[in-house]
Amino acid sequence: MLLKVNIPYLGEYDKEKLEEGTTNVDLTANYLISAVELSHRDGITPSDRRMFARIQNKLDEVLYKKADELDLEQAELDFLLDAFSKASFPPKLCKYVVLLENQLKSLSDIPQLPLAK
Repeated sequence: MLLKVNIPYLGEYDKEKLEEGTTNVDLTANYLISAVELSHRDGITPSDRRMFARIQNKLDEVLYKKADELDLEQAELDFLLDAFSKASFPPKLCKYVVLLENQLKSLSDIPQLPLAK
């Protein structure tokens, strides 16, 4: 499954807040890693650790190649969806994180979160 990682998170106002050179793909990688960190505060079990290491290696490759998509196996997608369902993000990030969460959910049968207009 191909997860779109070049998600247009930022409006013109938000772009002023970013460090120079930070891309949407960088933000996606940070949000994916943060979801796992926030949902596994006590550590990751050995089987999940191996799966997350695969995801991290794929993220590194996407960042290195400046690709727009991340190829995920079903088990990796399920792991990330579970992490997002358990993670409590800081309120200031919610409007960004929900965009990524919806991209993940679009690859599964889970309904996407409605966005405010």
